[in-house]
Amino acid sequence: MNLGWRGGCPDTLSRDNTHIVKRQDDSPAARNRDKFKSPHSRTLMRCPFCQTIDDRVVDTRNHDEGFMIRRKRLCMSCKRKFFTVETIERQSLRVVKSDQSREPLDHEKLRRGIERACSKRNVPSGRIERTLQEIEHEIFALFEDEVCSNEIGEVVMKHLAELDEVAYIRFASVYKKFDNAADFIQTIQHIQTDPAAADPTRQQRDPP
Repeated sequence: MNLGWRGGCPDTLSRDNTHIVKRQDDSPAARNRDKFKSPHSRTLMRCPFCQTIDDRVVDTRNHDEGFMIRRKRLCMSCKRKFFTVETIERQSLRVVKSDQSREPLDHEKLRRGIERACSKRNVPSGRIERTLQEIEHEIFALFEDEVCSNEIGEVVMKHLAELDEVAYIRFASVYKKFDNAADFIQTIQHIQTDPAAADPTRQQRDPP
């Protein structure tokens, strides 16, 4: 007795007793996708030198405390080596400004503000980059869709206080709109007693 069944739908499994056959997806999209996969299911990259899609990963290393993966690849056609980099793709986050307008969180704007605060200070570029990554990581961990600009400023100030005291005071003077020397004295006293301390009653504006 034949217990199997056959259907006419393209996605239907054809069953013959214990043998199961799945129809092969032969669409153009599937063919294009399979072109970049090796028989061993590893993703291939196009060689930048000879344009051949046939390579082998010969070395993989973590960078930036695990936020980036760098792979050395060997083209099996021309035998030249090239590198690829994998980074985390962040979800989109919108910044709510003081006038209630909204704009995407700008990585380069954050970088410029931190670099200006650290200008002519003995702070290595690597530490600035790590601080920027820590700031962004904290922002994305705390907020999902939107974040107020003043909250970004508070996160930046906290990390700058740990990075460099002068950079912290420079950033605070712009972010909190210092008007006189007393504002600087008060901030210095705060950072000496508690580097993360900030006066929430003072008028704030968008971080530089």
